Amino acid sequence: MPPKTQWIEDTDWSDNLREAYLKPYWYSQEIYNETGAIVGEDGEIELMFTPSEIHSIRSYDLKTTYVEGVDYTIEGKKIKRIPSGNLPYWEVEEYYLTAPNNPSVPITLEVEEKYYGQLSGTRYLAYYDGDSTITSKQIAVTYRHEDKYTGRIPKSYEMELSKVLNKINNGQDINVAIYGDSVSVGCNASGTSYGGNITPHMPTAWDMVKEWIEDKKDITVNIDSKGTGGWKIADCVDNYNARLHGKADGYDLLILRIGGNDAGTRKAQYNRSMGELLDMFFADYPDASVIIVSPEMPNSQAIGWTGNVPLVETWEEDFIESYANGGNCAIAKVYSFAEWTVIQGKQTRDWLANNINHSNDFMIRSYAQTILKAMFGAEFVDDSALEQTT
Repeated sequence: MPPKTQWIEDTDWSDNLREAYLKPYWYSQEIYNETGAIVGEDGEIELMFTPSEIHSIRSYDLKTTYVEGVDYTIEGKKIKRIPSGNLPYWEVEEYYLTAPNNPSVPITLEVEEKYYGQLSGTRYLAYYDGDSTITSKQIAVTYRHEDKYTGRIPKSYEMELSKVLNKINNGQDINVAIYGDSVSVGCNASGTSYGGNITPHMPTAWDMVKEWIEDKKDITVNIDSKGTGGWKIADCVDNYNARLHGKADGYDLLILRIGGNDAGTRKAQYNRSMGELLDMFFADYPDASVIIVSPEMPNSQAIGWTGNVPLVETWEEDFIESYANGGNCAIAKVYSFAEWTVIQGKQTRDWLANNINHSNDFMIRSYAQTILKAMFGAEFVDDSALEQTT
């Protein structure tokens, strides 16, 4: 079990806050700003772990601190809102809309039995993007726990990523392409326009990875963001020549975050497109490496958004094991972690920033954590004492 450390109190982006946010969820006993969304004035959220010590419960922007016994009570893993208190929450009719806001996504109600009979007729899921409307209704819980993580522990791919790691460890600067869908562009980290440019001003996962590498290795990590919102894997292939082909000084690493919009894509088509994309990339940049970042879960209540997305991580994992150039490929399994949080009792709305398919700061941090573990293994976190399940 890792030792307890002094609490990091920073509430705006800093080296200290990055240190706190990169404490791996599967390893650290200190969880910073785990988010949750309450529906109903007497509603509740459930944490990943049973807290042994609550350090703070704040608003998502970390500007407001709430008080136990006044604003909330704690029962095991559950934080329960006191109706007369000040914790932000969604009115039931505000969250489950009788008429769609614009844009809208209809939902099924079977997933929450407590609303049977209360919600009649067709209902629509509250959906806002490109600002802080959704996250303004979320709380952030910082706590210690003594539970064991029971999910799939992210794997180290140091052998598979040896080409880019050799450059890094030899003190050479690297060029990194970030490619894929809206999450690859930055949706919806709080420090970006997509997240409302609010405190704690957390940057994208890719920038957190960049900052960690530059601090540890004293090199420059040059990042090119080449994706576009709404893309599927086929769009990555179709736009390859315009976006990634022909970089004069080459790429050393491709971070590919794709699959979240491929609910209707079949496995054979997905694998075919993935093969085409990587074949083109390695033809252009044979000494490069690739990290595929699996999509997190979309809102489980959003009709039409789930589809094959829960299968994509398995497809990607199987693909890189059989791919001819698989020695240069790794996978960061974000979906596995997201699914585990739901198994522990969290709702997808607890860590979504648009309430559909864009993560907030809490889940985005898992991208950076799993990428750094994939690249640097024990140098990032020595979790060798834990049972390896991946």
